[in-house]
Amino acid sequence: LVGPILAGGGGLALMFGPRRTVRAISRSQPPRTGLALTGVGVLALAAAAGLMLRNGPDPTSHAFGATVWLLAGHVLLHAVITLIMLGFLALRIWRGYTSPRRNGEARILQLWADFTAVTGLLALTAAWAPGAFA
Repeated sequence: LVGPILAGGGGLALMFGPRRTVRAISRSQPPRTGLALTGVGVLALAAAAGLMLRNGPDPTSHAFGATVWLLAGHVLLHAVITLIMLGFLALRIWRGYTSPRRNGEARILQLWADFTAVTGLLALTAAWAPGAFA
């Protein structure tokens, strides 16, 4: 149950963190909490995908195993892209390039994080569900 709990918690944190960041920037407040929540969420989702790769079926033995690896790899790819975007946004905030009128990067991160969270949860659920009923 560690993987599904990590995925669920990470997905929720990944959906709420960027929203909190956008709200803080729009109110000229420090967005540290939102950035941290986003980082924790993406790392938890990536850890869930890593557990799936480590504990999942052998990808060379059956098409199901290959599909599970493909789904977990998809989640990891999007998690890495989200981390890069998060680092870019954090650097822009640190350098003072964001303001209530200039928060486009935070909104783009919010859209990408939503996509990563939803597709990550769907992909990992699709990979875990057959094993739950076996």
